[in-house]
Amino acid sequence: MGILIYVVRARLRESNHVMEAAQTDAALALSVLAGDAHAPGVTWNRYVRLVRQIAGRWLGSGPEVEDVTQEVFFRLFNRFATLRNPAALPGFVAGFAIRVARSEHRRRRAARRGVPGP
Repeated sequence: MGILIYVVRARLRESNHVMEAAQTDAALALSVLAGDAHAPGVTWNRYVRLVRQIAGRWLGSGPEVEDVTQEVFFRLFNRFATLRNPAALPGFVAGFAIRVARSEHRRRRAARRGVPGP
């Protein structure tokens, strides 16, 4: 029985990965906008690496990168309705990542100089 459950779970993971890979950016964006329960997870899986790379370039390594990554996706999903062109999803995600990471970078730089933050 245990082996069967393992095999079923592995096949489900495989089918989810195939669905993720086959779905275009535009289709994924439309799925998020339509309220598909799986679309946010697929979006996270597809773009988390990009977001972490952008945050890491602005902030270096450290726990702030993960905090910024979570903040990016939080803001992204709250503002998803502002996406005008579903095919532009990668740029939309990257734009959020750049703005959030840049804001954190500025906040950290101001804190080092002793300037009070917002």
